[in-house]
Amino acid sequence: MVEGIDKLNPGLLSFLSRHEQMTPAQFDRMVNQESGLLGISETSSDMRDLLAREAVELFCYQTKK
Repeated sequence: MVEGIDKLNPGLLSFLSRHEQMTPAQFDRMVNQESGLLGISETSSDMRDLLAREAVELFCYQTKK
């Protein structure tokens, strides 16, 4: 896993704690387990899975044309 925590706004934890009632443990889970490719795709953090799914979708699209 790529560590990118140093790129976050230092006030983010405080903001999420106040406005979203997020605990430090929830914040840690969000940053370290639910972000990146998984956060964007909502299905997988493995690029191979995402590319395979994209390839299948493209194949189905082309077949329907």
